[in-house]
Amino acid sequence: MSQNSEAPSLSAIRTAAVVLGETTYTVREASHLRAKKVWPILVNQVKPALESLRETGDISSDSTLADLAGLVPVIERILLELPDAIVEFICGYDPGLEAARKNIEETATQRQLILALLALLEMSDPFGLRRLVSRGLTRTAHSSSSPAPSGE
Repeated sequence: MSQNSEAPSLSAIRTAAVVLGETTYTVREASHLRAKKVWPILVNQVKPALESLRETGDISSDSTLADLAGLVPVIERILLELPDAIVEFICGYDPGLEAARKNIEETATQRQLILALLALLEMSDPFGLRRLVSRGLTRTAHSSSSPAPSGE
């Protein structure tokens, strides 16, 4: 039986550097108990908000004012609730981030929060959810910034 030289690095606790506000935090991979608390935030709050935007975000040049008005509740939810859910996930993920929560809430930008979320997912996710969330964010940004093809 051959030995896999990557096995020790795969089993080691990983770290990631995230910038929130003007501070760079070194975050350790979450313990089982911490992960058990924060993963439901991602699954129950962040993922549904992104999915609802993707589902209702199919706006084309043929869209009516009523179609655009239908997006308002979804956009409000994303702007008002999603950042709080991301902060909840990030600060619950690591004791150092939890201790710095007030500073993070006061100084971190929404872009930094999303990048930190993606970095934490990259570090700790064995199932590829980071790629799914990233792909969802990319599709959401793409669909909201450019009209869909009209199908002519």
